[in-house]
Amino acid sequence: MSLNPSFRRFFDHAYQSFLLLLDQQWQILEVSENFNRHIAPGQDPIGKPASVFLKNVDGECCLFSSTSQDLPLIMFLELKDQETRYHCQLSDHNGHFLLLAEQLAPPPGQAMESMSLIVQELASLSRDLRRKNLALQKANETINELMRTDPLTGLANRRHLNEQLAQLISLGLRHHDSFSLIMADIDKFKSVNDTWGHDQGDLVLKEFAAIMKKQCRQEDLPARFGGEEFLILLPRTDLKQATIIAERIRIHLESALPLGAEWPVTASFGIARFAEQDDQDSLLKKADLALYQAKEGGRNQTRVFELATNTGNNP
Repeated sequence: MSLNPSFRRFFDHAYQSFLLLLDQQWQILEVSENFNRHIAPGQDPIGKPASVFLKNVDGECCLFSSTSQDLPLIMFLELKDQETRYHCQLSDHNGHFLLLAEQLAPPPGQAMESMSLIVQELASLSRDLRRKNLALQKANETINELMRTDPLTGLANRRHLNEQLAQLISLGLRHHDSFSLIMADIDKFKSVNDTWGHDQGDLVLKEFAAIMKKQCRQEDLPARFGGEEFLILLPRTDLKQATIIAERIRIHLESALPLGAEWPVTASFGIARFAEQDDQDSLLKKADLALYQAKEGGRNQTRVFELATNTGNNP
């Protein structure tokens, strides 16, 4: 015969309440762990009379016995300064004594102290968890930003551009909403690298990217398409508005002089507008054809697909 394990574990952590399992002669068969800590420290009470340990204890005892002479006794000991009241029920279940207790709690002062410590610990854990979540969120944001950004220019990379272009096309087809696309290419960029070196070539790319970011609107998306080629997505923008933006960028680049006054840097621009029969490939081909016309027309100018209007200055 033994104490119910879950019941015993409960009393193991009680404050001033102890549990003993006795035989019919009041010899100790089993005790809760807190009895060893507080009543019989450094001793082994098993097999000894309970009176040896209880004679100097200032408390009250509740003793439960069974009608069967073969079953042991169970004792619940409560120290006098324990102000909590209990309602207990004893039953015999599968060879274990089971005691059901209600309102089992530590004295008010100890309860407040324990609750305060628990609250402090939970608050500390909550702060640590919040800091870790914020750090994880920041790290994820940084990773996502790196995944969609060109490291040299700080513009959107081709992957992010393709995602946004596909989304604009989907919205355009669903809501019959058009948009425009600018394709830009730095003129004679190979000569820049060959003459000035790749470091200066990178400087030109950065300068061009900075001008695009400054001249574009907040809703526009300038991106590096590859090498010295760039794209700008212009939501809800017609060809006339797109041409104004392209020209503004072209003029600012021409006057920026990143390589000095002896070598002005220019760019050519091709513009296309999304139509409902377009997909991503056909729209890019339209912009590329307009850019090709700008190059063939003498560079440093803007061309619009099919209209083939020259709005720039031939060098």
